[in-house]
Amino acid sequence: MTLSALSSRDSTLVFRSLLTSLSSPGEKVPMPTHLCETMPPRALPLLALTDIETTFCAPDDPDLEAEVAELTGSRVVSVADANFVLCSTPPPHELVLHVGRGTPLHPELGCRLIVCTESHEGDVAMRLTGPGTRPNANLSVSASADEFIAARNIAVAHPPSGIDCWLVSANGVVVGLPRTTLVEKR
Repeated sequence: MTLSALSSRDSTLVFRSLLTSLSSPGEKVPMPTHLCETMPPRALPLLALTDIETTFCAPDDPDLEAEVAELTGSRVVSVADANFVLCSTPPPHELVLHVGRGTPLHPELGCRLIVCTESHEGDVAMRLTGPGTRPNANLSVSASADEFIAARNIAVAHPPSGIDCWLVSANGVVVGLPRTTLVEKR
């Protein structure tokens, strides 16, 4: 895998995609095409958001983890201590419940979880409700992501503590699930 540091402009474009996806939960937001054609889309959030003042880990992708650390200067830490966690597949229940959720006084310490998916189409239909969701907002996930969604719902059950999640597809489309969004099976 060959990653490269993002320019200020490209970093801003990725950041805007990620921010837009969190402000419109369940909406499919494309990341910059020119970046998705040259690097794995799963790496873009880390390249855009991590730096020497943040921590991250990619527990199931040590090669990507090493490259991102070298390019951004961000420190690799354990899942429980990471500001950002990248999972190449929907993570198991235990991992989701192990990431930092912040506290009622410091919710900003909650983890941002980046979950890779093949696509945003699946067999399990989910209904989204909460601030920023459009009426009748839906999300389709694969059966393998169903366990992740259940664990995520536990992790966000005590606001303002919780985790924010991005589902990043192989083609560079991102769906945001902020901690304020409730995701339920339809």
